[in-house]
Amino acid sequence: MTPRELAQEEPEFSLGCPGERSWWRRAGLPGGGLAGLAVPSATPYHRNVGCLGVVPQLRGKGLIDEILGEITRVHAAAGPERNTTTTATTHTPMAAAFDRAGYEVTEIRLVLENTDADTDAGPDTDAGPDTDAGPDTHAKTTTATATATG
Repeated sequence: MTPRELAQEEPEFSLGCPGERSWWRRAGLPGGGLAGLAVPSATPYHRNVGCLGVVPQLRGKGLIDEILGEITRVHAAAGPERNTTTTATTHTPMAAAFDRAGYEVTEIRLVLENTDADTDAGPDTDAGPDTDAGPDTHAKTTTATATATG
């Protein structure tokens, strides 16, 4: 998925979540430019960080901490028991930002992707012992869910 496709898809996804549109924020620069966005959200169970980002030319300057802090403050003001977030474990800048903000990893989910060329083969139907280990799989993404408790 291209960055443009993701940018178009994310708001559609966020609008379908239980969170409120009024929570969304633009992260601005003192001179009025755009620094990024904060899209606090919710699941049916907990408040959720949702989506956040820094425009590419400003990454690496610590702005993610400010944006994450704003999302955390929006949720903390409502007094939820938990505020959760999810990121790929390979997305080290985001994982580090969650760690700096005091979020704790509470679970890790491994998503497997089938890489077998013939995925429609069905079950093994030979009469002999099953020596086939099954379709080849590899990790597509690994996500960590982090929680800040209030």
